[in-house]
Amino acid sequence: SLDLCIYDPVELFVADAFSPNGDGVNDFLFVRGNGLVELDFLVYNRWGQKVFESHDVNLGWDGTFKGMMLNSEVFVYYVYAVTRQGVEIEAKGDVSLVR
Repeated sequence: SLDLCIYDPVELFVADAFSPNGDGVNDFLFVRGNGLVELDFLVYNRWGQKVFESHDVNLGWDGTFKGMMLNSEVFVYYVYAVTRQGVEIEAKGDVSLVR
């Protein structure tokens, strides 16, 4: 007999730009991926100050820091995630906040 294990391909997606202007389109920056059971999502400004942190795939960044709207700028994100199958994913990149 043959045991067959089929895993969903692991894909992680973070947009490279978002526009938190309240129009209902790209107002939040989310980490998207299939089967994520653990998540650390961190966003830093160009000076290395952490402006956002989430451990919930349903909690995205709205472009604010300490209740204040941030200006258009490029930020750096870091993601550490674990899938249902125990696959660890690390990713980092840039995202443009567009006002």
